[in-house]
Amino acid sequence: MKYDLPITAPLVREYMRTGGIKSRTINFLWQEFFKILKRRNIELTKYYLCEKICYEVFGKDRELSTIQNKDVLELYDILKSKYKSSTSAGDMTKIKSAFIFGKDNDYIKTNPFTSIKIEKERTEIVFLTEEEIKQIEDTEFDGYLDRAKDLLLFQMYSGGMAYCDVIKFDVKKLKEENGVYTYSSKRQKTNVPFTTIVLPQALDILTKYNNMLPIISNQKLNTY
Repeated sequence: MKYDLPITAPLVREYMRTGGIKSRTINFLWQEFFKILKRRNIELTKYYLCEKICYEVFGKDRELSTIQNKDVLELYDILKSKYKSSTSAGDMTKIKSAFIFGKDNDYIKTNPFTSIKIEKERTEIVFLTEEEIKQIEDTEFDGYLDRAKDLLLFQMYSGGMAYCDVIKFDVKKLKEENGVYTYSSKRQKTNVPFTTIVLPQALDILTKYNNMLPIISNQKLNTY
């Protein structure tokens, strides 16, 4: 077939309607993939970065059918040379999910990521001590750093709530019983229900912002 695409009902309909078939490109893949991610309410910031990386390495208008295993290996090598293991593995996993989506929707015949092993380095978790948390509380910042500090402290004092759940925090879901406040919702990433205790320190931060926590992107929050 001229465009190296599988013969499917949607392609036949497109050919009959327009007299031709539009070539599937990297840009086409990402725009279609974003439609799905948006419907699932998935945080897109890191996916946008992965899209940019694909454009830089593969080319925005490159046809999907021309991308081979060696191209993916080159992409992985570039990521590993720029970022630490956990970041490069995370980016590769996100890009791979876009290509799996393309394969599932017949935009490409085969997924060039199929035989690529993504190496994830185990990261040792280091916990803050009470003294370190107290230092954070007592240190004064201005502007975005002050808001970043408050978001971090709010996470600590609400059971280690994930970033994606904190920015969706709904004060109406707070419940009080015998002086103890709890918060129940569903995890943004997994849709799994959870309940956590919200300590007085977190309530003070809510009061500071009139029950509307400041919004900072996850990337910027980590940077601050």
